[in-house]
Formats: sequence, C-alpha cells, structure tokens
Amino acid sequence: MGNGYVKKATVVGGSIHLETDVRCGECDDGKKVIVISCCDIFTVCNRCGFKEYEWRCGDSLDYLDYMDRVYKVSLSYGKSLKYFVEAAINICGFYDGY
Repeated sequence: MGNGYVKKATVVGGSIHLETDVRCGECDDGKKVIVISCCDIFTVCNRCGFKEYEWRCGDSLDYLDYMDRVYKVSLSYGKSLKYFVEAAINICGFYDGY
C-alpha cells in the first residue's frame, strides 16, 4: 500500500497533481496520483490509468481532512489538501461555491 506520503506536486494544465506512493487497488503495481481541479479531486493510477472520483464541490469538507490524513499531504508539504483545492481554483480562475 505504501506509507501514503506525497512524493511530488506539479501543475498540469489547470490542475494540480500530487504523486503518492500508495499502490493502485486495481493493478496493485502502479502508484496513485491525486488530481485536484477547480471542482473535484480524483485519483488515477500512473500505470493502468484506473480513475476514481474522491471529492466534488458540494461534498463535505470533512472528507478533505480525511484524505489529507490518508495521503499525509500536510506532513509531506506543510500545506493541507484544502490549500491545494484553493490553489487549483486560483489556477483555473473558477469558483463554484466551495
């Protein structure tokens, strides 16, 4: 499964990609990448491409805290997952009630 730490953060187009060491549940070989856009968060496997939606605008903000703990985003970068969502909103210039 990996220890959950985020290894690298990059901006790709209008989204932020957080590369983790968490193994994919589908292929059990690739690693999950957290993709944060201005309206949602999903994970995608860097090997098989399996995609799973994690959070969308309008969902509970408490879930972002949960994801932050699971992927250790704050421990890796000193910034919370909520911070990265706000950054993604600023990157794409869109705000939808988050």
